[in-house]
Amino acid sequence: MGIKEQILQALKVKNYQSDRELTDYILGVGAAQQGINAACRQLALAGKLNRTTPPIKNYVDCDCTLEQAALPCTKPTVQVERGMYLKKEFNDFWNDFWKTDKDYYSDFSLEKLSQLKMAVTNINNLITYETTIMASSLICDILELSERDRLEIEKGIQSTSANSNGFDIEYHGEFQFICEVKANIPSGGKDVFGAQQINQLKKDVFSLINGKSKSVIKPEALCNYYKFLCMYCNDVKTSNAIGRFVTSFNHKYSNSIEIWNGKDLLRKDKVYIFIVKEEV
Repeated sequence: MGIKEQILQALKVKNYQSDRELTDYILGVGAAQQGINAACRQLALAGKLNRTTPPIKNYVDCDCTLEQAALPCTKPTVQVERGMYLKKEFNDFWNDFWKTDKDYYSDFSLEKLSQLKMAVTNINNLITYETTIMASSLICDILELSERDRLEIEKGIQSTSANSNGFDIEYHGEFQFICEVKANIPSGGKDVFGAQQINQLKKDVFSLINGKSKSVIKPEALCNYYKFLCMYCNDVKTSNAIGRFVTSFNHKYSNSIEIWNGKDLLRKDKVYIFIVKEEV
């Protein structure tokens, strides 16, 4: 049965499913959803299913099967003009952030929006930087490194550009280790990472295992290093997304990574995921 037929069959069993839900059901939890997204769009163009306005749900006529008749049937979202939807989303975010009730969008010119977009890059870099500092402290505690080693590692972090091509942390002392740092937060309130986030996480894991062309560490020397992927986690959904990524990755790549449980001895032939969070 092809992807399109599987989609229609899935909607006959349970109507009103998002592309993410259909992907998890058909391809497996955490799988990339581009193929399902494209197939749903093609089916919609062919008139075989309908798609609501964002947040998008796919649905077929509720009375087409007995199975569907037994399920609660939600009416499709009323069509909303694109500009109105985007403005509402923008205002809802800032009103929730500042606890206000205001039309922020009207105060922003296109130039100001462009400046705001540039600021987002700096925000991402700041989150990654703070996560890197927390990650280094955690690793130093686990490896029981000296204060001198800690200062040397922090000095290396401070002197490294945000756009550096090497590992986020490299330490060549008594307990050699390399570390990649990620501050991914699932978008849209979901508990699974997006396709681009998953691809980047895979790239980071492969780099830790196989090396980076622009790192001073030669691939053949990586067997002497502990390998860490430290991820910022601020809520349960992020934690669930990390767990889903680990399960999906190990299913395809022979249990190469694991979330460290704080008990087992570290091995140099594995990539350990450390979950770091801000102390409140």
